[in-house]
Amino acid sequence: MGVSGEAKNMRSEVLVDWGDELPGLPLNYFADELPAAFLRDQTGKSPGDFPVLRRCETRAKIRRGCWAGALATARDMIAASTPDAGDEAGWFGRQLPSAFYARYDRDFHRQMLALTISLWDRMDAGTFTGPWCTAEEILLGHVLSQYACWLGSAELEPGVEDLDELWLQDDDYLLLYNSEIAENDEVLKALAEQLFTVNLDFASWFTPFNKAYKIPRPTSEAALRRINGG
Repeated sequence: MGVSGEAKNMRSEVLVDWGDELPGLPLNYFADELPAAFLRDQTGKSPGDFPVLRRCETRAKIRRGCWAGALATARDMIAASTPDAGDEAGWFGRQLPSAFYARYDRDFHRQMLALTISLWDRMDAGTFTGPWCTAEEILLGHVLSQYACWLGSAELEPGVEDLDELWLQDDDYLLLYNSEIAENDEVLKALAEQLFTVNLDFASWFTPFNKAYKIPRPTSEAALRRINGG
């Protein structure tokens, strides 16, 4: 079965608009298959240490472009839709568990935007190895779902690497989407103590998993206005 005209157009647009973005993310993360040299390797190298197979290069660029587009869209939507009076949680706040709508304020919003910009920068520079805090896990979970939508529009299956497993090895944050857990602070506290979960309570979402990580400071109001053309 061939590819539809709409999907061909989508692939072409992604290549033009996003194909060269985020060069720090290895193409092998998005390839149809990994090189035999990697599969034979016994030295613990990552897929990114090997050149992508030529026959996989174009589709891998499209997939990486889809990822870049999904992340950039999330960044721009967070920047453009702030939680002000009359707008309870802003755009991204409404993507969070319902229990946290009322707690998503402008300070939290500016912190989430700073984290999203940092995530893009680290992926662009090739320094991203995994999420630094619960808030970033939640952000990545959202971007992964949008990435799947972009792939669907391009009529592409995910690459051979499972990005969920690669970047979201800790699924603690998913408990926050269970309303019986997320709406009960005592349950969150008990889970943290009994299951050794980390940063599961709302107040600690921006606490780094590792002391070596430095969570960026919230985006300033002036920078936020500049991003939004104010």
